[in-house]
Amino acid sequence: MLENAIVTDKLTKTFGDFTAVDHISFDVRKGEIFGFLGPNGAGKSTTIRMLCTLSRPTEGTATVAGYDIMKDIMAKAGTTTSDGVPTYEYAQPDRPLQFGLFDGESIADLKSELMRDFSGRRMTVGSIIEQHKYGRPFISRNYKTALIELERQGSVVASRPAAERRANTLANDIEIEFSTLGAT
Repeated sequence: MLENAIVTDKLTKTFGDFTAVDHISFDVRKGEIFGFLGPNGAGKSTTIRMLCTLSRPTEGTATVAGYDIMKDIMAKAGTTTSDGVPTYEYAQPDRPLQFGLFDGESIADLKSELMRDFSGRRMTVGSIIEQHKYGRPFISRNYKTALIELERQGSVVASRPAAERRANTLANDIEIEFSTLGAT
């Protein structure tokens, strides 16, 4: 089980010669309520923007829910179009950014939901995510992980086989065919 929900180590953000966040380090334990206090210009919002992957740190590291914000979220949260051009998913201003799974949810839960909700259907990865995501604590990366696992289990078939794709990726335009529940 995760001990710390957020860990930062010497997190820094500079804009030219101006240092907005200067080598801050802190931990927020799972379940803990954490407040950021400080005067205007102290770097509170900039720190949150870095933790939400809306701004790239200049130096230092941070993990959120066990994910390294640079390696796991910013680099891997992107999808790839059929042309191989990376795109990234950011939260809309009126919706808080979600890093993915919360207590009680798992990729296994998501896989079960997808099989139940889309049994016997064929649709694109992007359509699956768009139709299923509302009111649920999952981000695109969670859906793609679940679909890749379902593909490995033989529960779904992708229009472009795994061997023809970059490792562990699914572009939004790839079609997924779900097996019919109860079919043998």
